[in-house]
Amino acid sequence: MQSYALIFDKAGWKLLVFLLGAVVLTPAAPAQYAQPKQQPAAQSTQQPTQPAPKAGQDQLKPGEAPPSDAPPLNKEEEAASRTFFALKTQENPLVITSGEEFLAKYPDSRYRDSVYARLVQAYVNANQDDKVMAVGGRALAANPDNVDVLALMSWYMGHHFDAKALDAEQLLKRREDYGRHALELMAKMEKPAAMADVDFAKAKADKQALAHSGLALVYYHENKTPQMVAELEQAIALDPMPDPLNYFLLGDGDARMKKFADAAAAYDHCAQMTWAWQAKCQAKMSVAKNLAATQPAPPASAPAQPAVAAPPSAAPAPPAPTRDPMKPPTPPTPPRD
Repeated sequence: MQSYALIFDKAGWKLLVFLLGAVVLTPAAPAQYAQPKQQPAAQSTQQPTQPAPKAGQDQLKPGEAPPSDAPPLNKEEEAASRTFFALKTQENPLVITSGEEFLAKYPDSRYRDSVYARLVQAYVNANQDDKVMAVGGRALAANPDNVDVLALMSWYMGHHFDAKALDAEQLLKRREDYGRHALELMAKMEKPAAMADVDFAKAKADKQALAHSGLALVYYHENKTPQMVAELEQAIALDPMPDPLNYFLLGDGDARMKKFADAAAAYDHCAQMTWAWQAKCQAKMSVAKNLAATQPAPPASAPAQPAVAAPPSAAPAPPAPTRDPMKPPTPPTPPRD
């Protein structure tokens, strides 16, 4: 498996303040196997936002003194935050060292959540898996409603899952909780008055796409194909530059449900992208097209029936085996003559 490197190739850092708290909406992480694209220089730096106001308070304007019940502005902290957020994505090692130093020196900073969000992403870019988990855990312990970290951790943990681990079931549950909570928070967010509608919608959609992709991988490991397909479709619809792995898994899901024409379309998308499994997408697309031409279409889905309880004497069915999504599944076998 190739090294896991994420390079920002979408919008630059947009530090947004939501009514739910000071939250930075970073751009959605691109496909981990895609060719990295250069980040637009004009969007590589942003000034930090002012802290989110408390309930009933107006947001501070630049240079405006905080109310008497708020902690006074620390000039050194303000300068350090501006320096940190001005760092370019290409300066990833410096982002890591500066972020760690900032959080150690200002653990209760008004910029804490935004710094954590960028620091977790920086460790993802650096392929430091242990640090991603540790710093992501610290961020959510400090603020369980840090929507940026929730969405990113849900997505990231889906790509780093060991089904044989002793705590595999608990990790799946935690990942699902992260993704669901991120979506719940984003559903309640209101656009700040000073922010353009299009910028708010894009930043929000990027985070929703990450959360839906993370949930899809939960259902992948649980062998819940219809639920996986539904989450992947939402992730792809929200992301203007979808991860090719989402298309690959969507093709697999459609093929399992015998929707071979849909599977061929999904494989066609990932076959046109430059990534590690491009050739596999092309091969699977060819098989799916042949099956679509020779196999009858599946019947319309019937309404779900309530599960019938097994008799007490019946032994429970063994759990279905799970696969690592990083290992390509065996392509469908074409029908014999």
